[in-house]
Amino acid sequence: MLRRALVAALTAQTVQISLAATIYKISASYLGDQCDGTPYAVYASTSTDCTATGCSPGSSNINADMQTIDCSTDYIQAIRDKFGSSPYLIKQMNVDETCSTLSMAFGYPASGTCVGAYDRSYYVVASLNKNGSASVKSYNERSCLSSDLYQIDSANKTTLEQHLCDAKAYSWYSSNDVESSNSGSNETSVNDPGKDDRGPHDEGLSTAGIIVIVLGLSAFVATIVAVTLFVYKRRIKAQALKDTKATTLNSDRSSVALLETPGTGQSGLGRSVLGKTGLWDDDVITAKRIPRDKVQTQKLISRD
Repeated sequence: MLRRALVAALTAQTVQISLAATIYKISASYLGDQCDGTPYAVYASTSTDCTATGCSPGSSNINADMQTIDCSTDYIQAIRDKFGSSPYLIKQMNVDETCSTLSMAFGYPASGTCVGAYDRSYYVVASLNKNGSASVKSYNERSCLSSDLYQIDSANKTTLEQHLCDAKAYSWYSSNDVESSNSGSNETSVNDPGKDDRGPHDEGLSTAGIIVIVLGLSAFVATIVAVTLFVYKRRIKAQALKDTKATTLNSDRSSVALLETPGTGQSGLGRSVLGKTGLWDDDVITAKRIPRDKVQTQKLISRD
């Protein structure tokens, strides 16, 4: 029973929290008799009794010809939707220094031209600068002359891109947020699901490209090493053959010199050997002397 009661209590609390989600009133102001095109100002605030209305004449405190009212739990996205593809700047004013509780938010076309403000008090020039910063200049008069400047609120590039809470408890949003998101995720799927249309300098080389380059370099290095080893082995083999021939030639020359060098005691030996084998040199013919008493004759040869 206790467990069921706890579950029921938690369920009821969850339902109450979801039903009590904050509702925001988003008012968009337009010039002329239509609510088409880009509004010149969009205002968002919390509301307990928000009622959505279509295009209708502006109320007494709105310096606009026509106005629409929307109710949403996501006021930032609702403001973005009002401007569509036109450049815009959103200045969010918060109650606390951590920018966690909204006081009110203003959205302006980032055209750099003077437009009417939300109420009759001020006119505004909103700009997105080339260096990534943004500014909202408020003027007392419709002409937006420098002499009529009331105040300037600005955000640097980091504060604008990361929606940081600045010293005035302001946080900032712009159309650049949507453009960055689209360029990073939507361009490929819109044109060709299998092809990346981003420029070659957006992300550098792909993983496949890097792998191909590494493999190519590895093959080139391996080829150089193989050629170097082949040439080195051939040179070593040629040098070894040359050394062998030189050694053989020196050995032959030594043998000849040994046989023919006078005073070595080997010259006679050499000649003896040559004579016994039936060979002779140009100067000496060797023969063995036989004593007379050792000669036996069987038949006398004629002395005539």
